[in-house]
Amino acid sequence: MSGMPELTCTRNVNDGTWHHIAVVYDSNQKKRFLYIEGQQENYDNQSAALIISSESFVIGGRLDALYDDRGWDGKIDDVRLYNYALNPEEIELIYNNLPLDTGVPETICYKIPNGDLNQDCLVNCLDLSIIASKWLEN
Repeated sequence: MSGMPELTCTRNVNDGTWHHIAVVYDSNQKKRFLYIEGQQENYDNQSAALIISSESFVIGGRLDALYDDRGWDGKIDDVRLYNYALNPEEIELIYNNLPLDTGVPETICYKIPNGDLNQDCLVNCLDLSIIASKWLEN
């Protein structure tokens, strides 16, 4: 979101513990929303549209060399990008590690991993159960 002002919060998230942070840009409302621990913390109006460019998409830092010292100092886990603006209820579901009721699988991968028999982009116990059931059939 190059050129947009920072969307700040008053909550201390630089305390050495895990935090769930979500940012939503709603192009219909022309607003950005900041959620921390599943609850809306801040929002602002953004009349400027997001710019789609050929530049790299950076998470945890800045592409601009002028701000090299502002990189993320910590771990980032479970990054998700959606092609629509999540509503507050969906943000809370994600925070509570519950599935979204969209009817569309959340996990999308570009290449199905070897061993992923049910094609959910994961190799896990569900795939093992498929192998076991096929083995028992034979």
